[in-house]
Amino acid sequence: MTGKMKWIAPGIVLAVLASLATITARASSLAQEPQSPDIVGDLGGPETPLGTGFTYQGKLNQAGVPHTGACDFQFILWDAAEGGNQISTTQTETGVALSEGLFTVDLDFGSTAFWGNARWLQIAVRCPTGSGGYTTLDPRQALTAAPYALYAPKAPWSGLTGVPAGFADGVDDDTIYNRAAPAANYITTLDSTGTVGWDTSITIGADGLGLISYYDSTNADLKVAHCSNTACTAATLNTLDSTGVVGAHTSIAIGADGLGLISYYDSTNADLKVAHCSNTACTAATLNTLDSTNSVGTDTSIVIGADGRGLISYYDSTAGCLMVAHCSNAFCTVATYAVLDAGNIGSHTAITIGADGLGLISYYDAASDNLKVAHCSDTACTTATRTTLNSTGDIGSHTSITIGTDGLPVISYYDATNTNLKMAHCSNAFCVPYFRRR
Repeated sequence: MTGKMKWIAPGIVLAVLASLATITARASSLAQEPQSPDIVGDLGGPETPLGTGFTYQGKLNQAGVPHTGACDFQFILWDAAEGGNQISTTQTETGVALSEGLFTVDLDFGSTAFWGNARWLQIAVRCPTGSGGYTTLDPRQALTAAPYALYAPKAPWSGLTGVPAGFADGVDDDTIYNRAAPAANYITTLDSTGTVGWDTSITIGADGLGLISYYDSTNADLKVAHCSNTACTAATLNTLDSTGVVGAHTSIAIGADGLGLISYYDSTNADLKVAHCSNTACTAATLNTLDSTNSVGTDTSIVIGADGRGLISYYDSTAGCLMVAHCSNAFCTVATYAVLDAGNIGSHTAITIGADGLGLISYYDAASDNLKVAHCSDTACTTATRTTLNSTGDIGSHTSITIGTDGLPVISYYDATNTNLKMAHCSNAFCVPYFRRR
């Protein structure tokens, strides 16, 4: 016999799967929805408690054909998949009428059967009714409670755990409860050695834990903190680069290889550098000077492109232009470069990948005191479409950009004229006005 049966009851759904040679049983029904009672007369009248019984509806096939006739069923509840102890009494239903295989029985194992512990159901059947011994479905099937759980009108203290001391006598007459205060936010000092913590950037590593890059001003080093737990109440700290004055203007992302990739500024040589973490915790890293032409590498921002390679926006302070570097490999040992905007333009950069898979960069136009956006024309961002997004006053420094749930860019930035925080929500992926795709 093979069988697939489902109990549907007010407050509990139980599914079973069993096997035997000649009979197939399958149950199907709709879960009972809680109904709102019609209120008539005195609202203070007694309520009728929900009982412990439930209805079992099934379909029984014999040799693949829905059975019509009368059969007998036995339902036994156990506390183990094999052996164990029987819970409550055996429920025997005789002379159950089946029409086209369909039947319905009412079962009730009593108020002590389901206290939250695991239960297994054993089912046996004989057809026709009174014809001889029962055939038991094997194995027993674990019972699973549905979201609408069976309500217990009462429970003994012996069945509860964690009872407050004031209730030990079973009488609620000596304890006053107040709503618990919300859990406090975690505020943690991760590194306090010297003046540390400038130019921070954070991401979530492949291990699900925070990874933070930052500048150690006392020692002029690039450092990283790997969180020890989800709340980051503690972290392991490592110095990744200590050659000269290095580590300012950091930005971090997780590469396609699952390891951290950090862009930062080498102040001693006025270069753009990159650190590729050697492991998930970033206890060490390979270091590379990526761009050493002119004084370059401030205001860095890094993201992983659709091709799995790092894409870095940064400022060339010698030429006064917005630069982008596209890494040629996961380690970012070499890169291709492009000038996207020039003329004392391109500081305060921030980069993300748009819904179209292309880079989008927000930045500050210091020549005109405007907020601008550059939308990359290809994955490597060899060229870009530039747009002035806001030009009212001295506006657009200290930018940050991301993509909203609607797939459109969102940019936060500083309004220096009014000393305000401002935000721009783009109307299309290119972040340009009057856009229409041809």
